[in-house]
Amino acid sequence: PFERTVSNYNFFVQTAHDGHKSRASIFDTKGEIKNFYSWFTETPKMHNYMTRFLHEKIFGEEIKGEVSSEHLNRVIKILKGFYFLGLTESTKDHDSFYNLLGIKERFNRRNISTKCFEANQEDREKFRKYNSIDYKLYKFIQNH
Repeated sequence: PFERTVSNYNFFVQTAHDGHKSRASIFDTKGEIKNFYSWFTETPKMHNYMTRFLHEKIFGEEIKGEVSSEHLNRVIKILKGFYFLGLTESTKDHDSFYNLLGIKERFNRRNISTKCFEANQEDREKFRKYNSIDYKLYKFIQNH
């Protein structure tokens, strides 16, 4: 969850001035780009983002406020019916996905984003406090 959010932040910083409304959260009241921690803590939609995203897409219900264990349980109940769950960070999952689709040629994984923010352990710990539900989702998918 942390690396995905950092990647999201880096992308938002790189595309901050493209006019897309989703980038508005990256700016402070003076129009300056926020640092990662300010952006993340002041943007509640980014807290437990993956659970929120999946719940909203699966059930078509916007989550107002905090993501709860009930939201997570509803998502997991649906995901248990999937034949394949994978993580983009896992070479094993990439290979399984390619095999399921019958794709013979493998593509090199690469992240072309410019690194606007380099995290340290303290950043990870702060982040984890806001994302305990996403870490449970992540663990479920790892073990499924």
